[in-house]
Order: sequence, then structure tokens, then C-alpha cells
Amino acid sequence: MAVERGLVVLDMGGTTIAATDQVPAAMIAAFARAGLELQPSDVLAIRGRSKREAIRASLDRLAPDEATDALGESIFDDFRTDLAERYASGVHEIAGAREAIDTLRARGWAVVLTTGFDRTLAQLLLERLGWEDGVVDDMVTADDVRHGRPAPDLVFEAMRRTGTASPRDVVVVGDTAADLETAANAGAGRAVGVLSGAHDRNELEKYPHSAILGSIAGLPAWLARQEYADGPV
Repeated sequence: MAVERGLVVLDMGGTTIAATDQVPAAMIAAFARAGLELQPSDVLAIRGRSKREAIRASLDRLAPDEATDALGESIFDDFRTDLAERYASGVHEIAGAREAIDTLRARGWAVVLTTGFDRTLAQLLLERLGWEDGVVDDMVTADDVRHGRPAPDLVFEAMRRTGTASPRDVVVVGDTAADLETAANAGAGRAVGVLSGAHDRNELEKYPHSAILGSIAGLPAWLARQEYADGPV
């Protein structure tokens, strides 16, 4: 698949899918069942990153003498099971997300979702939203790449799948510092922070960005203005 206009890489939780306290609550609970205390502030600092990598990093910090691959995988499996149960009560899109995606694709942009979740959980979220059949061009999960955010692997894999030759033709959109770091590490043409998820404006403004929007709902209009002023990415 060759892109006509460029590639928009969208984070999932907090960017296209409404973020609640489900992820931090499931993470804290999984560590608690392993006898370790993880603070909400600890979870906030690792939002947007591969959940498996985030768990291992937190484990190394909290209990370096006990940290093993086996314990990390046990906590990860517990987290994933707990989170799936919490999402059973409902998954909702960020207001205007589906309309924004439809508008972008109608204008010739390829749209790929990326996430720090594993594929099983990410697919569950799409199914709960009713987005599993052709709403986006593709989805890249933590299972599909060697390194999660802030490494550029998710963006590069999205480029590979859509035939996007240059990172300058990529717009990366996310609600965390890790999303903006990933955009910078990938050399993306534009990096857009949104205020609908984990990190606030003060946190996002610490990292290189092209814009900070209220939500994904404003992305099509913002991109149209950029193209009018500067030409395509």
C-alpha cells in the first residue's frame, strides 16, 4: 500500500480511546499481588511505553534483588488479565476520534494505530469499539516490534506497512511524553500532543512538538491549515 498524502500514526489509549484509571489501577494491582507497592506517580511517568518494558523497568527499580524475567512476565500476565476484565465494563472512543480518522483517510492519509499494549489486548479494544473492520489502515502493537516507545520502532513499522518512504511524511499523535519522544527519535515530520489522556500541557511542552491540541478531533483541521500554509508534509 502506497500512501497518497502521508502517514498519521495515532496512539490508542488517551489519544483515540478514552483513558480512565483502568490502566494505572491494573498496573498497581498487579504489583501489589506480587508484594510490591507501585505509586500512581510511578505509573504516570511510564505511560505510553511498552507495558512489558515498563513493568520490567519498575521492577528493577522497586526490587532489584528480586527482579527476574520470570517475575516480570508474571506481573505482566496478571496486569493484562486484570486490565481485560476492567475493560469488560466498557471501552469508548475519544469524542470525535472516529470522525477524525474517517476524514483523514478520505483526504488521502494512511492512518495506523500504535500501542504499548500486546496484540491480544489491543485487538480486544478494537472489537469493543467496533473498529476491527477497516476503520484504520493497520495497527502496530508492542508484540510487533523489538523496542517500545520512546524507541522509533512502532513508527518505522507503521511506515513499512504503509509504504511510507520518508519519516518527513509522518505525523505522530499522542497524549504522552513518550509519544513525542518517539516522534523525535523517528525523525517524524510533525509531532502532535493531545490533552485527552495521561500528560498535561506543562509536561508535553517539555518535548519537541509541532502542536498541542485539545484532542484528536482537532487534528484534521490543524493538518489542513498546515498544508495550506506550507504545502504537504
